[in-house]
Amino acid sequence: MIPSLCAPILSLRRKAFPLSADGYLSPGFTFSRATAATFVDRSGVVSLVGPNVPRFQDGRLLMEGDRVNLWTNSQQLPAAAGLGTGYSTAAVEAAFTYAYGAQTDYAGRGVLGKAIRFNGAPAAAGVTRPMSYTMAAASMAADTEYAISRYAAWTGVGTPTGVTTILRSLGALSNPTGPSFDYSDTALRRYVIQRVTTSVPDAISIQQNSNYLAGANDLEQFIGGDQFEAGLFPSSLIPTTGGAATRSRDICAGPLIGLGLPAMGFTLYGSTVFVGAGQSSIHQPIFTVDAGATTARWSLYADGTGVRIRKDGGGNTAIPIGTMTPGVVLRWAASFDLINMVMSACVAGGAVGTQGSPGVAMTHLRIGNSASTAAPGFNASAIWALPYAATAMQLPSIAAGAP
Repeated sequence: MIPSLCAPILSLRRKAFPLSADGYLSPGFTFSRATAATFVDRSGVVSLVGPNVPRFQDGRLLMEGDRVNLWTNSQQLPAAAGLGTGYSTAAVEAAFTYAYGAQTDYAGRGVLGKAIRFNGAPAAAGVTRPMSYTMAAASMAADTEYAISRYAAWTGVGTPTGVTTILRSLGALSNPTGPSFDYSDTALRRYVIQRVTTSVPDAISIQQNSNYLAGANDLEQFIGGDQFEAGLFPSSLIPTTGGAATRSRDICAGPLIGLGLPAMGFTLYGSTVFVGAGQSSIHQPIFTVDAGATTARWSLYADGTGVRIRKDGGGNTAIPIGTMTPGVVLRWAASFDLINMVMSACVAGGAVGTQGSPGVAMTHLRIGNSASTAAPGFNASAIWALPYAATAMQLPSIAAGAP
């Protein structure tokens, strides 16, 4: 049992942020993000919130860095009488027709898109491609990794009798099969198509092949956006209408004294879900405790080799304390002895690691930030605090008991 909790720093307490999932940001924290952003709300629908509004997914504060969606018209799908900018049609059999509806806000969550209604039966499996979207090679850089995804939902119209798959094509390469679209799911979901690395810039497209024998039955799918972004893994949907668009990074921080954390020491514990750490050596911090504008800090983060605690200042060192898997909940605990200037931490089931002093007094706690000016890691965390520095013997049970 975890004893004597102080006020939560981040908690699962219900809080009515506009369209958000359950979450609570304790007094003393400041949160900012210069742009609007999307997230998956508690009903499972992709939703849009305005600038400076925290996003909570499954009770965890979502923190993401800057990303750009290079698809220029992710929400301007072709009209019934023509194609939108950047879109093209592939081979469509005469026996199989389709039409696009008006642009709408799916489920009233602020994400615009269009429904595609199919009718007819293809003569052979997997040959109809009612819509594809191509991006010119000029928009791509050589030797760069990109993540491709599509947001889609079944509108509930029609009776599915087969499947449709989402494909991607890179230049002259053959079309690898992507994920199968789920016609039993009316929530707007992300379907990750594939990560691609371009040795030479080349045009890229995504397509959708249908393999259902619907006969005269109309079948309708809502496309809420396509996303093509430079990065090792896809992030939340960035809507575009006429040009590439950027989602700014999330920033969440507060002074230790303003957060009510004891001056002699405290313990943080919680659970974190990483979006894509483990696929690269890029640091994805859960939090840092630092000295304000200086580079002196303690941090708990994941990278391509696992979970580590790091000290910057007075000799930079990083100590491995466990492993993690993207998309799987990681439970952890970290204590801070501010008198002797020692940080200790562990993940559930892992070893306890200890770091010494960064050389100056610590003054701030930052969620997801590796430094005051650095982009945050791509993860979602729920964090609480204990009003004392736990011992190395106490930490494993605290980590194991994190919600």
